Amino acid sequence: MNKKINKLIFFIIAILVAIIIIFPLYWLFIGSIQKSGDIFAYPPNFIPEKVNIDNFLNLFERDIPFYTYFFNSAYTVFFHVLGVLVFSSMAGFALAKYNFRGKKIIFSIIIAGMLIPFQALIIPLFLVSQKLGIFDNRIALFLPFFAQPFAVFLMRQYMLEIPDSLMEAARIDGASELRIFWQIVTPIIKPAFAAVAIVDFVAAWNAFVWPLTILRTQSKFTLPIWLNALIKDPYVVDYGLMFAAALITVLPILIAFLFLQKQFISGLAAGAED
Repeated sequence: MNKKINKLIFFIIAILVAIIIIFPLYWLFIGSIQKSGDIFAYPPNFIPEKVNIDNFLNLFERDIPFYTYFFNSAYTVFFHVLGVLVFSSMAGFALAKYNFRGKKIIFSIIIAGMLIPFQALIIPLFLVSQKLGIFDNRIALFLPFFAQPFAVFLMRQYMLEIPDSLMEAARIDGASELRIFWQIVTPIIKPAFAAVAIVDFVAAWNAFVWPLTILRTQSKFTLPIWLNALIKDPYVVDYGLMFAAALITVLPILIAFLFLQKQFISGLAAGAED
C-alpha cells in the first residue's frame, strides 16, 4: 500500500514539474500567434480564438531579415561545437590514456578553469581579440572558446572506461595513435560527444554578453543580440513580435535535445563516474 502511495506522490510531483516546465513554452507559442494587446488580456486567453501569423511575417519584412541573424547564430554554433568536440576529445584522450610528466597538474588546472566565471575573462578575451584582428568578426564568437574545461573533463571521464587492452591490440596490429583515436575511440564515445555537443550548442546559441561585447556591425548580430535590439523603447514593445522571434530561437535547441536526449543522458551519467 505504501509503495502505491509513494508512486502516486512521485507521479503527481512529476506531472506538476512537467507543467511548470512546459507552460512557459506553451505561453510563448500562444503569445506568438496573438497581437500584443491580446497577450495581456484579462482574464488570460489560454486558447486563442484567432490565429495571427503577422508576427512571423514581420520578422522577414524588416531592414535586415530575420534569417540573416539566424544564419549568423547557426554559423557560429556550428564551428563552436565542432571546435570544442575536436579539441576536448583529443585533450581528454591524452589525459585518460597517456602517462606523462605534469599530467595531474594539467588536469587540476583544467578543473580549476571550471570555477572561473566567464565575466572575469571578458576583458582579457576582448584585448586578445583586438590583437588578433578579429574584433567585430564572427570568428571571435567561437575561436576563443575551443578549449572548454567541462568538455575536456567529461571526455576524459568517459574515456577512462575504455579498456586499455583494446588500444594495445590495435597497436600490435600496427595502428598509429591517430588511427586508434579516430577509428576505435571516437565511435565508442558517441554518448560523450552528444552530451558535450548539446551543452555547448545551448551555451553558444544563447550567448549574449560576449557577442554584445565583440560585435558592432548589426548584420553580424546573433539572435540573442537581435532580440535585445528589438526593444528600442522599453515603454513601447511589440510583444507579439518578440514572442514570435523568441519561439523560433528556442526551436533549434528543443529539436537538438529531442534527437540526442538518450546520448546526452548517457554521456552525463558516464561523466559522473570516476
